[in-house]
Amino acid sequence: MTKIVVLIVASVALMYASLALAAIWVYKDAKHRGLQAGLWALLTVLCGYFIGLLLYLLVGRKQESVRCAHCGVGNPSPAAFCSSCGEKLEAAQGPAKSKKGLLIACIACILLAFGVLGAFIMLMHTADGFAPRQEYSMYAFNTAGSAENVSQNCSGDVWKLSFAKATNGYEFSQSYNTPDRPRMVEIHAAGDGEVEVVIRQGDHYKTGGVIGEGEHVFELPGFNAGWFDIRIFNIDAEDFSATMTVTR
Repeated sequence: MTKIVVLIVASVALMYASLALAAIWVYKDAKHRGLQAGLWALLTVLCGYFIGLLLYLLVGRKQESVRCAHCGVGNPSPAAFCSSCGEKLEAAQGPAKSKKGLLIACIACILLAFGVLGAFIMLMHTADGFAPRQEYSMYAFNTAGSAENVSQNCSGDVWKLSFAKATNGYEFSQSYNTPDRPRMVEIHAAGDGEVEVVIRQGDHYKTGGVIGEGEHVFELPGFNAGWFDIRIFNIDAEDFSATMTVTR
């Protein structure tokens, strides 16, 4: 979970940083050219660099303006006299070249943001939380037996299980995948009787115990990132329901 949060924050921060760099570059470049720098910078922020920056590059930079040395008002390049004060304008010498370092940094931030976003997508693809693997069914017979009114639902880090009756030794199982070391499994159980909980990673049974109604916490010291299984073996429980939550 920590890695996912870090990737999300990094991606958003890079996007905002690239937008800020784009707006600063547009402001400075427009100011060098005698254009309405504040307006173009605001347009870049409001429309985003994909639209605002593109408009400035295609439209804004093609405009030329000459500032009046007397009043500071910008005038179209061909004009001979200032439209504001009427003073004669000096001949335009062409816009000063603006530094492209900010623009390069903006593009770099955009590329990094997409790279982080791609890493986030890959991480989500390989770390789905509860996800039945091919070799395990959602519930299975550990011994010959039966179960009635079984209901299961998995969503992210939460597995909800309920059943009316099940024979002794009947097994319910789910596999869990995580990119981080899991810290604990919290189980909120309700119903009559008891079940046995076994949490397994690889060929070793790391922890387990018999639980009944109430709140139960299973610490997972020594567990590593990757797949592990949570298995519920019925003992004598009836009208049983449980919510298993994994904390990473």
